[in-house]
Amino acid sequence: EDLDARAEAGAGGKWLDVDVNVDGLYVAIEAKLDFKKRPQARKAADSRLKNLRNVAVALCYPKGATEASLPGDTLTWQIRTRRSDADDWQTGTVAQLAAAVRAAPASIEDVDKVAQILSDGLDAAVQRLKTPARIELAKALDLPRSKERGGDGYFTPAKRGMLVVATAMLFHHRLQEHLPPVRPAGYDGPWSPSSPVQCAAEPSTTVGEFLEAWRAILAVDYRPVFETARVALAALPRTPDIAQAVYALAGEVAKIAGLVHGLRHDLLGRIFHRVLDTARYDGSFYTSTPAAVLLAALAIREEDCDWSDPNAIERLRICDPACGTGTLLMAAAERIRDLRQQAGPIDDEAEQLLALALVENVLWGYDINLTATHMAASTLGMLSPSTKFGRMNVHRTLLGVYEGTPYLGSLEFLTGQPRLAGWPSISQQVDDDGGEPPEQPPKMDLVIMNPPFTRDSLRHDQFSRPDELALKQREQEVFGSHRGRDATHLSGSSTGFCVLAEDMLNESNGTFAVVLPGAVPTGPSGLGLRRFLADRFYVDSIISSHDPERIYMSENTSISEMLLVCRRWESDALKPPTRFINLVVNPANAHNAEQLVQQIVDGSGDFTVQHAPSNRIADGDWNAVNFLAPSLTTACRRIADEAAGHYNPTQPTRVGSARGSRGYWSRRTGHQRHV
Repeated sequence: EDLDARAEAGAGGKWLDVDVNVDGLYVAIEAKLDFKKRPQARKAADSRLKNLRNVAVALCYPKGATEASLPGDTLTWQIRTRRSDADDWQTGTVAQLAAAVRAAPASIEDVDKVAQILSDGLDAAVQRLKTPARIELAKALDLPRSKERGGDGYFTPAKRGMLVVATAMLFHHRLQEHLPPVRPAGYDGPWSPSSPVQCAAEPSTTVGEFLEAWRAILAVDYRPVFETARVALAALPRTPDIAQAVYALAGEVAKIAGLVHGLRHDLLGRIFHRVLDTARYDGSFYTSTPAAVLLAALAIREEDCDWSDPNAIERLRICDPACGTGTLLMAAAERIRDLRQQAGPIDDEAEQLLALALVENVLWGYDINLTATHMAASTLGMLSPSTKFGRMNVHRTLLGVYEGTPYLGSLEFLTGQPRLAGWPSISQQVDDDGGEPPEQPPKMDLVIMNPPFTRDSLRHDQFSRPDELALKQREQEVFGSHRGRDATHLSGSSTGFCVLAEDMLNESNGTFAVVLPGAVPTGPSGLGLRRFLADRFYVDSIISSHDPERIYMSENTSISEMLLVCRRWESDALKPPTRFINLVVNPANAHNAEQLVQQIVDGSGDFTVQHAPSNRIADGDWNAVNFLAPSLTTACRRIADEAAGHYNPTQPTRVGSARGSRGYWSRRTGHQRHV
C-alpha cells in the first residue's frame, strides 16, 4: 500500500512483522496468523512500546492467509500506545489497515500538553517585551489592541505575533531535510540555510540568524510562511531582552518539534485558540480535529470522483470562506489523499503531484485573521514539504472600515470581490494588496466551514462605535435584497455564511458541509435557515452529540453544536429522507473519528440513526436531533401532530437505529408543523 515499510520474517515463516516509517515516526506492526491469536499479537505489540516505539499495531491475518490471498482478505488490528486501555479491534482490508497506520501518529500526540508547553513559552517571550516593542509587533502584523483588563492592551496581540514566529520555526524544523542541496538560481547568499538549531546557538545572534536563514529559504518558496514571520522578527528592537526572548522561544519550539511528527493542524488550532481573544466579538470558534475528520469524510464520498484519476482530482474545487487555521481544509485534503490511496498504488512522485494539485488548485481558504491564515498556509505547505508550490489560495479578507468604506470579509463575495490583504513583507504594508487584481474564485464543488457565530449585541464590538454601525449597515445592504435574506435572522453571522456558501457552490453538484450551533435545528430563530437549506439542497445528514462530556464540535466553546451535510438536488424525484446521526460518544481524537466514520458505514456503533422525510425537513422540523432514542422522537411528533389535528394512525414512517433493533414503524401523516 505504498508505505515506507521494512518486513521482518518471523520464525518458521508463520508470521510477518513490519516496521513502517510514517512521516519520521516508526510504527511497529506485530502480526499473527489466526484471529484467535489476538491476545498474543496485542502482547507482542505492547512489548515494543516498552522499548523502541511510541505506537504499535497488533495485527491478525486470517488463518491460512497467503501473499496471493492477502489483497482480498479481511484483517483485524488494534492501534496500541502507552495510554491504550480499550480492547477495540478493527476489521478491514489491507488498504484500510494502511490508512489506520498512516493515522497512527495522531493517537500518541498529547496535543493539549504540547499546546500548553508552547503557549507558556509564548507567554514567557512576551513578558520580556516592553510595551513599545509589543506595539511595534502588533502594528507590523496589523493586530488591533485587545480589550483585556489590566496591562497595556498589547500582551495578546504580541503573543499572536510571536506565535507567527514560532509557527515559522516549527515549519523550519520540518522543512530542513527537504531543502535542495544546490543554491537556487538568482540567490547570491550562503547556501544551504542554517538549521533552526544552528540559528539558536547563541542568544545574541538568534534573531539575525533566523532572518537570514528565512531569507534564503524564500529563494526556494514558502513566502506566506517565512515572509510574514520575518516581518514580525524585524519589527522587534535588537535589545538583549528581546534576543533572549526569541532564543528561549526557539528552545521551546525545538522541544515541540521533537514531540510532534509533522506540523499537525490540530496542534496549531489548539495553540491559536489559546491566544485569540476576539472570539466573543468576531465569532472565531475553531473546529476540533475529530469533528473536521468526521465532517470531511461524510461530505467527500467514494462516488464523488474517480480517485484514481489525478486530472479528475485536480479539477475539484473546495473552499472554506472562514478557514481559520485550516483545520477543515487539511481534513478535506487528508480525506482526498486516503481515497486516492485506496483507489490504487501511488508512488512518491505521484504523491508530490497530488499535494501540488491540492494546494495550487483544489483548496481555497479565506479568513479575516492574519495569524490564522499564516498557520493555514503553514499546515497546507506541510502536505508535502519537498514540493515547491507556485501559488497558494489562502487569503486574508479585510473586515472593518478602510478609507471610509466598510468591508465584511468573505461575505463581500455575495456582491462581488472582497478586499484582500497581501502577505506582508518588510517593504510592504500588511493591508496592501500588492497592486495585483484579486483572483475571483471559481464555483466550488464543496464548501466546508465552521462559520463565525456570536450574538448581535457583541458582533463587531472590537471596533469603534461608528465603525461597528457602518459594518452592520453594510450587512443590511448585502442581505436586504438577497434571496437568502429570510435565512439570516438568527443572531450572529453564521447564517449569513450559510447563504454565502450556497452562493459559492456549483448549481449542479455542489456539497455544503458546516458546523452550526445546536440551536439552529430546533430554535424558532433558525427556522428561516432550515427552510432555506431544505429548499436549495437535499439535507443529507445531521450529526449531533449527546455525549455529556463533549456536546460541542469546536475547540474554544462549550455550547452545543452539530455537523450538517447538504447536497444539490436537481432531480424531479422526491428527495430522500434526511439521516440524523446522534452520537452517544463524541470522538476525542482523529483516530476515534476515523473509526466512527467506518462504524457509520457499517451501521453499528455508539450512535443512533433516525430518518425524517423531506416534507418534514422542508417545513423546518429537524427535531430528531433532540432525542437519542428514536422512540422519543416518534412520541414527540405524534403529540405535535395530534395537537395540530394532523395525526393519522394509518400512515407509517420508518425510524432506524444503529443501536439495538434495526428499526421500527411509527404512524403519522398530514401537514408537518415545526414545534
